[in-house]
Amino acid sequence: MPLYQAWARTRPGRPPRVLANSLPKAGTHLLTALLAELPDMRFSGEHLTAFDLQEDRTFHAERLEKRLDRIRDGQYVSAHLPAWPQVVSAVEGHGYRSVFIVRDPRDTVVSDVFYILGFKRHPLHERFRKMPTMDERLMAAIGGLSDERRGVPLMESMAARIEAYSGWLSAPSTKVVRFEDLVGGRGGGNDAAQLAEIRAIAEHVGRSLTGEELQSVATRVWSPRSSTFRRGAIGDWRDHFTSQHVEAVKEAASRYLVELGYETGDAW
Repeated sequence: MPLYQAWARTRPGRPPRVLANSLPKAGTHLLTALLAELPDMRFSGEHLTAFDLQEDRTFHAERLEKRLDRIRDGQYVSAHLPAWPQVVSAVEGHGYRSVFIVRDPRDTVVSDVFYILGFKRHPLHERFRKMPTMDERLMAAIGGLSDERRGVPLMESMAARIEAYSGWLSAPSTKVVRFEDLVGGRGGGNDAAQLAEIRAIAEHVGRSLTGEELQSVATRVWSPRSSTFRRGAIGDWRDHFTSQHVEAVKEAASRYLVELGYETGDAW
């Protein structure tokens, strides 16, 4: 990757620079797969996370500034960056176009658990593996986990994770896209919605597509070959949630489901 990053910095294209951002497990790979298919757009080799920009739980804006400066025109950087004011300000100040992908938080919870269980190097892998049931693991992903000795969160609650990113929903120069609209018919969605979303994203980042190009991109963007792909199913939470999980989500994050447009109230 360092060699690719060095090579990418010698290959500028036409503006803009693009930030492909999401909560973890909400569709970053799907979004970057789409951007990679757009004309004169390539991956920068950079992936930004809040962890990279902190030391002793303190955010260092200069680290973000330095990383953003590396990206050339016509390149995108993938990210899991909360909408902290300093982050939004830095992204805007560098003239980036942002695309923020959202996914049903209930499906994200399920995807989080399976990802942690399947990734042995994940810091929470052993903690989750030793939990006796899947129900307990899902409840931990909903309510969060704390380090009882140090009193710091090991995994923030579902509600806290959404809250940290929710500022992107109204951030300038940011297009919000739904995972469910982008997967198309092969991913359990709708082909017409997928085509409309691809066209809107392309226009947002200054790339126009002919009808033939649009269809070609749509056929290539959804792939189960991603290293983090499990099922990617829409509504997968229904196969895993018990009534206790449903009540826990309603209590902690009902308003976010409404705000994101996945529910109209608590009657689900």
